[in-house]
Amino acid sequence: MAHPSSIDVLNMLVEAGLEREKAEPLAKEILTRTEAKETLATKSDLWRVALTQTGATIAGVGVLIALLGAV
Repeated sequence: MAHPSSIDVLNMLVEAGLEREKAEPLAKEILTRTEAKETLATKSDLWRVALTQTGATIAGVGVLIALLGAV
């Protein structure tokens, strides 16, 4: 099944009883499923970034300790 486009969302809002003039700005602001998948981060994405940042921080601290320990 194809994912809805902004035009499909607009048509759904109009069919639900909203006046076209009021439905148009809403349809432009509503993300379709495809747009959401391309735009929004998932929990998995956020965890991956957090773990990468944590690993980089730990590695940086390890380098500093090694450098300062050699002094």
